[in-house]
This record gives sequence, structure tokens and C-alpha cells, in this order.
Amino acid sequence: EARGVFVLLTNEEAFDNALAAAYAERMRHGRSGSGYRLAAPLAPSKSPSDIALLEADLSALFREFDGTGRKLKVEWFERRTCDPKGAALGQVIHYSIYVEGLPECSIEFDREEPKRRTRRPVIEAAICCNPVSGMLDIVSKGGRPLREEIAQSFAAHLLGSEKALTPARPRGFDLDRLKRPMPFPTDPSDGIKGVEVTLLRLRNAAGHFGRLTIEVDGEHPDIYRTSTGWFGDLDPLRRPEWRVMQARLRITFHPEGHGKRTKPITVEL
Repeated sequence: EARGVFVLLTNEEAFDNALAAAYAERMRHGRSGSGYRLAAPLAPSKSPSDIALLEADLSALFREFDGTGRKLKVEWFERRTCDPKGAALGQVIHYSIYVEGLPECSIEFDREEPKRRTRRPVIEAAICCNPVSGMLDIVSKGGRPLREEIAQSFAAHLLGSEKALTPARPRGFDLDRLKRPMPFPTDPSDGIKGVEVTLLRLRNAAGHFGRLTIEVDGEHPDIYRTSTGWFGDLDPLRRPEWRVMQARLRITFHPEGHGKRTKPITVEL
């Protein structure tokens, strides 16, 4: 928190870039993100005239989609990508897209009298271009069709490419192995005391639409014994038609000093 306030006070542009990067990283693996590949390496144009053409094209796409985008601004900066340990992996060119939304009307007090105010909020989108890998990550409202049009517009105006985009399939996890107890080997240098499965959400893959969530708390940390005690021979963790769709792990760290408490964190898969 202190570092964030320091950056805000000393370099507001860097602070804004960090917020834009955090927003894109948070959204690109969800429903608002799509990934595409082009033949690497990429050399996006930095010409103001080419960026102006991109802005005009994106404005038209958003206006056609839902009437937003009457005004649209694209700003770009370069940032590093890092692995989980902080080692540099490469550079990403980040394009922040600021789209003028539809007008919103509200009543506010102006001195002693209520007055009607109309504002046009800004909706944020982003394009993240990795020149080395040829990867384009698009974060935007509007669903996959609009994001694909945004990627095509970027490729046409800043890359000079009319080639077809190749959708990048997101990485998936096979969570069914968590239906049985499994060891979680750790490195002593990480300071991890233990790892426990505290939640499993399953669906019936045999053509049914049911969902089942098994969750335990600190007093009953063994989710497998708990499930067997609840369901007996009908334990869904022992039935192949029940597939794990969501899991939560609790990772507990050793105390950092004498007399201090252990520190738990949760991880959702």
C-alpha cells in the first residue's frame, strides 16, 4: 500500500499504467478475454496516423455494437512480463482503449437544490501484444465476435496484416485427480506447512444438470473423510460420472517468527 501511494505521488503515469496492466491481467482469462496468434515476430506501427486509423475503426465497431464509442482514445506503453518468481520473460506492448459509454443521468445537490446531471462514463478495453510470441490478448465487452473484430482491426492497421487470426485455446486443468487424497510436495525454502483441499464442486457428467458442492472448515479439514461420512456408498468422490469443476486449496505457511501465527491463503481452481 505504501509503495502504491509513493508511485501515485511521484509518477502518476506509471501508476495509471500499473492499473491498466492489472485490469487486463485480471480480465483476460475470464469471459471478457480472448487470445489470438499471428506469425511472429510482430512489429506494431507506432505512427500516430496509424493509431488514429485504429481509433476510428474501433469507434465504428463499438457504435455498431451498442451505440457506445462516440469518442474513443488509444494509449500505449511497454511493460515487462514476469514468471511467478519475478524473473523477466519478455516485453508486452499494452494498448489501453478508452470508450465513451452511453449517457447516464442522475440527480445531485448543487448547493441547496437538486439538479439533474448527465455524464458519459468511460469503458475500458485493452489489447496486449507480445511481439516475440505473436500473441494478441483482447480484453473487451461485447463477446467473442466483437473481440475478434478488434483483433482484426489491430492487425490491419498496426501490423499491416490481413492474414487470418488463429484463436488461442485457454489452458485447462484436470481437477478429477483431486477426488482422491494426494500428496502436495513442497520446497522447504517456500516455508509451506501444509496444503489441504477445502472445497470441491462437482457436476454429473451422465447427462444431468445437477451440481454438488462439498466444503469443509477448519474443524473438519479432511474433505474425503467428511464426504464418505455424509454419503457412504453413494459418495460422489468415488463415482466416475461426477466430475470436479471447481476446487479450493488452503495453503498454510509456517510462522515468520517466534510467537507469530501461521498464515493461510486460498487458491481457486
